[in-house]
Amino acid sequence: MREFANEDANKVQTAAKAALDVLVTLGESKAEFFELKIQNDLRTAGTKENATVPIESIVQTYSKVFASASSGGSAAKSVIDGVLNMISPGADDTKKADVSTFLSSVVDSFLGKSCASELNESRYIVYEENYAIIRLDYHLWRRSIKGSGLLKEEVEDITVMTFCKSCVDVNHIGLNTFLALYQHQIALADAADGKKDGGKIPMREIESLKQILNFFKS
Repeated sequence: MREFANEDANKVQTAAKAALDVLVTLGESKAEFFELKIQNDLRTAGTKENATVPIESIVQTYSKVFASASSGGSAAKSVIDGVLNMISPGADDTKKADVSTFLSSVVDSFLGKSCASELNESRYIVYEENYAIIRLDYHLWRRSIKGSGLLKEEVEDITVMTFCKSCVDVNHIGLNTFLALYQHQIALADAADGKKDGGKIPMREIESLKQILNFFKS
């Protein structure tokens, strides 16, 4: 669960390492909290109180904690491919690349924001994976380390990335929602390819998509 960027054990004093361990422990506690929060939110998905896309089951939850220096952003982004390979080992490589490109841009933007103390960001995306419709929730949390001294030189941020993969309950979504989700899938692929057409669905495909939705529901 722990991953450190730019750590040199020979240069970090015992006191600094102890302080770092406390900070990463805080990150791990945050990760556990976010995992539980996402799971609790998913239980009410599709209700009037929580009108997000409903699920039928949670497949996997995973978190990563980083203690990183200013150059740690690229290290945090690079872990996304590993996360997707772990939670979706049999998925099509092209589809994983589309999702990875999108998530990498989100993480890059999140890490690039100025952080006076703490930052939080929660979202979810829905996409197709080997004929299954997947909902992927993620929560990003970051705390800036203030002050000076050896620890500040080694570490500038504690970052937590939490992911939860679920299967969408297609029996409780309508055609309009399905079309919106399909458009988002196209948009992910277009973004990965550098296209900017907005993921528009040709009218001739809508009847086919309706048949696909009915197939999922049968």
